[in-house]
Amino acid sequence: MGDGLVDEIAPVEREVTFHFPAFENDIEPKHIEFSVIRRVHLDSQINSAALEAWRDAPQAATPFADPMPDERFPSWFEVNLLRSNIQPEAYSGSADDVPILFGISGFGTDGDLVFNTEPGDSYRYNTFRDLDALAEWGLLSGGQRDHLVVRFTHGKGGDVYWGDLVGWLFNQGVDVAVELARDFIIFRLISPLFGHLRNGRRDRRARKIAASWHARGLRYPAQLRRFIDCQDSWTVDAVAKRLKIDGEAARQIMTALGLEADSRGTWRPGTSKRARRRRKRWESAETDY
Repeated sequence: MGDGLVDEIAPVEREVTFHFPAFENDIEPKHIEFSVIRRVHLDSQINSAALEAWRDAPQAATPFADPMPDERFPSWFEVNLLRSNIQPEAYSGSADDVPILFGISGFGTDGDLVFNTEPGDSYRYNTFRDLDALAEWGLLSGGQRDHLVVRFTHGKGGDVYWGDLVGWLFNQGVDVAVELARDFIIFRLISPLFGHLRNGRRDRRARKIAASWHARGLRYPAQLRRFIDCQDSWTVDAVAKRLKIDGEAARQIMTALGLEADSRGTWRPGTSKRARRRRKRWESAETDY
């Protein structure tokens, strides 16, 4: 009976290896200088655990003379996943690690997906349990959860202005408030005020979605693209659930990114000229955002 009880208790700790690259010109990591193996609690923050590992290492060195890096100043460092097909001794630069592009607001798989506000960096407030949940959702492909690369970054400069992502999507043919079109079909036939009513309601819904995305860190077109690219295939329901939009809006986003649906409703990167053209248009428009 005792053994059965132990088997039912989920582990709360696991062993993780933190890898610390040496830097060339204090900017670009060039190889792993040393690694630290630690047993971490799943509910502990990854950034804090990484700094503790660095502080405990006798050979630790930092590109900062003073003050010491601290989790209160997260722009000084980031923690990425070591790429799946890379061994630590073969690490040769930033191309060999994978940013953790998402976080979770709430507890484990019951929480909401949060987007990192800096598309090229790792989300700074994840716990190790969050990594497990992201892996369960299929959003950590390409990285090793138990091998983390700690990179000191010297800061990222000033804040980036948050633009109108919802408006940008509209210019790409994606209307995140599209479900309102169905709500007002009957008014279109009987009321000259239809246009004003529909546009007003639609604008309010669009602003609500924009505010929700902004609060969860989703602010840039590149974040949406990388989110979709995290998986080889999607369903409409899965995208709609993660982004908290309706199914038609999810279809439009995937279409704009060059995905196409098969006969079973599974969406994958399209191979047609039209799909490739849509993808190229999205990527080109990102640079002007």
